[in-house]
Amino acid sequence: MKLAVLFFTLLFGINTSFGQTTIVDTIEVDGIERYFRLHLPPNYSPEANLPLVMNFHGYGSNAIQQELYSGLFLLANTENFVVCHPEGTFNSNGIQFFNAGFTPNETVDDVNFASTLIDHLLETYQLDETRVYSCGMSNGGYISYKLACEIGEKLAAICSVTGSMVIPEQEACNPLPIPVMQMHGTEDPTVLYNGNQFTLGIEELVDYWVNVNQCDITPEITAIEDVDPSDGCTAELYKYSNGIYGNEVHFYKILGGEHTWVNGSITIGVTNRDFDANLAMWEFFKQYTNEIPEPPTNNSSVQNTSINVFPNPFTNELNVNLSDNFNLVKIYSIDGKLIKSATNNTISTTELTKGVYILEIEANGKHYFEKVVKE
Repeated sequence: MKLAVLFFTLLFGINTSFGQTTIVDTIEVDGIERYFRLHLPPNYSPEANLPLVMNFHGYGSNAIQQELYSGLFLLANTENFVVCHPEGTFNSNGIQFFNAGFTPNETVDDVNFASTLIDHLLETYQLDETRVYSCGMSNGGYISYKLACEIGEKLAAICSVTGSMVIPEQEACNPLPIPVMQMHGTEDPTVLYNGNQFTLGIEELVDYWVNVNQCDITPEITAIEDVDPSDGCTAELYKYSNGIYGNEVHFYKILGGEHTWVNGSITIGVTNRDFDANLAMWEFFKQYTNEIPEPPTNNSSVQNTSINVFPNPFTNELNVNLSDNFNLVKIYSIDGKLIKSATNNTISTTELTKGVYILEIEANGKHYFEKVVKE
């Protein structure tokens, strides 16, 4: 009851203080009417090309509770970004959730929902497609990782607070490099720090994304100042640097912390008050865009060669036509690993998984690089 009263009080404050900056709307996806809440900062205008942060609620929670509990919209007002709080659907047990793999009998496609919603918001509100970020609490963290695995090309960075990955989801994941932040309490009774037979332990989860981003495996460790000794916990930051495109992985380890949003609007269990999750997250996010740097060319005179690579995006076949005879075509993963080589114009790509690749074409001692996408 106290929680409900607090949410009502906070909601009243939003409506009276910020007027029409919070929009409640729907979008139809896969034949289902899906709800979302969108918070526009006071200085929003279509010409501003603002960033978008998707903020997903936890299992059994909902969009407005996540909005009020995390309080991310308050930071959005001063930092000038847009926050969307998507609404989950109800599973077969009548619990509101996002389908991130830990309920295997559920069929709702929340990746398609999120992808469609992002596209809708970018177009409707003219937001910056290179600065789209995903975060969430618990189940919201799980779905953020699933989005990184399946539509990572649309995201610039993600953050999970008390979430993880279901083991089969991690095994099936084929992600692009993407900056990741994780916040987790060592005494979390809901998403166990050491994991179980279904869910990755948090240190294993962090190691996985460090490897995806090819960061230094030895982190820089910083003790967060214990500014509130009464909160019952302390925090450390593990920073893994020097990844692909300058990506980093940051892990806030909350020693003694439980299943809570760091410095959330209410205290649920042991809640860390030594730093602000929202500020730490935004300072991390705003460093990154999802623009992939153009690969360099080894010889500028290659621009005189007529080159046609098609189709792009491709599926099971890629064609390369040049005005000069070419000697070799190489396909690299986005992290620079050689996938295959070919000497013919038509290249079979059935073994490639969907994602972004770099094509290197060698012709008469010249080299040409092309970014291609398998869908």
